[in-house]
Amino acid sequence: MINLTEEAFWRGKAIRVRYTGARPITVLGPASAQKYVFSGIQRLQDVDPKDAMEILRSSSFRVEGVVQKVGP
Repeated sequence: MINLTEEAFWRGKAIRVRYTGARPITVLGPASAQKYVFSGIQRLQDVDPKDAMEILRSSSFRVEGVVQKVGP
């Protein structure tokens, strides 16, 4: 039997989030303290799963999918 923890499942992954608002916005990730910059031309961002749950509480954001992180 495999015991896969939630943390292990999310390791190396990101939540692709789409911004639906009109004005540029910078969001500070509540868990990672990473800055996410969204705008009309930069609508998609790959967000740390720990940050995504809080960011997605706003109706200006929606999930596009789960992706494998690239880079550091």
